[in-house]
Amino acid sequence: MSSEEPAAVAARAGSLRALGQLDGAGRMLQEALAEAPDDADLLTEWAAVCQARGDLRQAEDAARAAVQSAPETLPPWTRLVAVLIAQDRAPEARVITTELIGRVPDVPGVWAQHAIASFDGRGRRLAEVRHAYEQAIELAPESPDMYVIGSISERAYGNLDLARALVADGLATAPQHAGLLSLRAEYAPVSQQPELLLDVLTTNPGDQESRELLDAAVTWERRAASTAALAPVVVALGTLAAGPGIPGAVTATLLAAGSAVAAWAVVRRYRRRRDRLPASYLSTLPRQGLALARTAAVATAVLVLVGVVLEWVTAAVGAGLLAGPIAFGLAIVAGLVTIAAPLLGDDRVLRTSRNREGRVLWGTAWRYGSLRQELALWSGLGTAVAALVIGSSALSGSAPAGSVPAVTWPAALVTALSVGEALRAGRFAVQRYLRSLGIRYRLIALVGVTIGLVAIGVAGLSAPGSAGRTDRPEPTSPMSVPAPSFPDPARTPVPVPSVSVPTFDLPSIPPLTDQG
Repeated sequence: MSSEEPAAVAARAGSLRALGQLDGAGRMLQEALAEAPDDADLLTEWAAVCQARGDLRQAEDAARAAVQSAPETLPPWTRLVAVLIAQDRAPEARVITTELIGRVPDVPGVWAQHAIASFDGRGRRLAEVRHAYEQAIELAPESPDMYVIGSISERAYGNLDLARALVADGLATAPQHAGLLSLRAEYAPVSQQPELLLDVLTTNPGDQESRELLDAAVTWERRAASTAALAPVVVALGTLAAGPGIPGAVTATLLAAGSAVAAWAVVRRYRRRRDRLPASYLSTLPRQGLALARTAAVATAVLVLVGVVLEWVTAAVGAGLLAGPIAFGLAIVAGLVTIAAPLLGDDRVLRTSRNREGRVLWGTAWRYGSLRQELALWSGLGTAVAALVIGSSALSGSAPAGSVPAVTWPAALVTALSVGEALRAGRFAVQRYLRSLGIRYRLIALVGVTIGLVAIGVAGLSAPGSAGRTDRPEPTSPMSVPAPSFPDPARTPVPVPSVSVPTFDLPSIPPLTDQG
């Protein structure tokens, strides 16, 4: 074997590794290493193949052997640094990159590795990291990989705007770079991600990470659109606050019309964005529970309409009827079914994303799990606060008997299910196992208001809300003077006890005289 053959074998193995053919590259390298076990090129490429397989221990051994064989060459050192970073041993890698910068200060790859190796969990070395990736970009302004390093660095320190700007600068240099396209989609707002991820998949159809990001983004949009089914909560609580009669009927009509327009706009926006996705992709989305959700959505709309009609009937009859509040309460329950039915399919998407290898820095499943958890918490708290205020005020108002529990108990069901959804979404969220104080406090608040809503409903069973009753005793002022009473001759007089006055002798008085 000639001296040039190991380098040629390493180059061919590197090409196979780039194509994902790790087994073929490994066999080729093992055969070559059997003849030249100390060749630095072969050992360096073997370390790269082992790292791609996930065998980081063997990759480190191969990289250190390559460094020992050729300590004056750069590739073995950079491969060793890459393996150490993959093992979360950044301080050791940073020692090596600092020494390499002193030796070869004009190599952009060394500066890029030094930027990654300088990451720290407390954000204390941002200036050093920024200087390193800026040096890498300055030395290789046409290399998109340097912009990738810069954007990842800024994102790691929470500077999302700078990360997006670096991605845009890199795409101006290489518009079809798969890594930059993926980062652009990952750092974009949720509403913009589906279209950007489709661009990534068009460029690289086999990008599994982008596919899972797209699944999670579409899942989040569908979940946000389904919250329109909570519109009956607004209608029911507003009607209960307005009271019976014409005010309650007018309020129910206006709120139902406004909620219908808002729900239609939200669903229409979601469908318009969904229709931009290819039919071949939409057919792969989970469809579990969609038929039940659609049926419940229709039932929700019908029940709200029935509730509004019954409110007008109540206003026309002039009597407090319980049928309207019951219709609104059933509409709230049907809206909950609309939202909850597809949840298991959402779990499948997020679970697959959480369990996959090679998560992005923020975490696909954790990111959208956090959004889903926040949605559950805030929607539950908003419903609970409105129901507590309106339900407690309706206890002393003119609402008919039984209407308070007919609305507050379904609202309590909303808050209880919000607690369950927040706990379930926590399996895919950053605040997993309730490590965040904000999550814990909001969950405790949700449990407390749920108990309060149930208690208000129980009190509403026996509180008729008789603000308009005519048999209520008139209040008397403590300063009023009682009117005189006269005996009624038709009634039997009440006997008055007699009081005996004791007798006594009068003293004698002498007669008066002119001299006295």
